Amino acid sequence: MSVDTFLDMGRTATNVLGNSVAAAVMTKWEGQLGAVMSDGEYAALVGEREPAGDKGKTSGERALA
Repeated sequence: MSVDTFLDMGRTATNVLGNSVAAAVMTKWEGQLGAVMSDGEYAALVGEREPAGDKGKTSGERALA
């Protein structure tokens, strides 16, 4: 295995990290990054979920029941 393989892995990791940081900075700069919400705030925002009582049934089977 050549040394270039390991150097290439380092360059790739640097590029991925740099792109991730740049995306986070631009998102924050443009005001698109929302505030962190607690579980209670999130539940109030999206509402309570209905339980999936008819798991595995198609819509036609639910209509016939």
